[in-house]
Amino acid sequence: MPRVAPGLSRDSTRSRPSTTTSPEQDGSTGKSNAELPHGDQVPGTYFVTKSERYVFGTPPYSERIKTMWRFKDKDQATRSASDIFSYFEKYRQIEDFVGMDVCRKFLQMGRTRSMRYALRPGGKKYMVNENGKREEMKRTGEVYDQGKLDGAQIFKGYEHRCWRDPVYARMWEQFGGKPIELSVDDPDQVSATHRSKGEEDQAANSRSKRKRTG
Repeated sequence: MPRVAPGLSRDSTRSRPSTTTSPEQDGSTGKSNAELPHGDQVPGTYFVTKSERYVFGTPPYSERIKTMWRFKDKDQATRSASDIFSYFEKYRQIEDFVGMDVCRKFLQMGRTRSMRYALRPGGKKYMVNENGKREEMKRTGEVYDQGKLDGAQIFKGYEHRCWRDPVYARMWEQFGGKPIELSVDDPDQVSATHRSKGEEDQAANSRSKRKRTG
């Protein structure tokens, strides 16, 4: 049985100090640098998707990891990816899947965001066409920022180390994810049973629009 991961409490006003050693714990003094809520992000309460969905919306993990996330150039990406992966390993030691998954998402976003700026001038991905509709701009194959292209490869290497980690893979399925090799990098693949009513209504409206225009 995996340990309960520090995360969101259902009632944040009644959150309790974590009973699990957090990655911030100072090994020499035994003192914690941060009081984490004792959460209940356990199987069935956390969205499991191969995309970067909720990378900024999973407290307290998101707030902690995003301070390390940088991708300006190769050197910055190297430091950032190394720091984030070190947290992945610390969360792994206490079998905190949510912490591991948020680290993986930041590494993945480091790769995708770096590629976006490397292969698109100014990182601009979309344009408004002559009909006033927003559409994705096609890549030309030209490299506009070599530093970010190199940085993307750094993030990619660490991201793949996460996917290949046996503890992460085991807990991924325990938390309701499809087998990793069958998962797709698509936020729409989140299980409907994990969606909020608002998300379900939005998905239903999208399907209805496609039928009317199809």
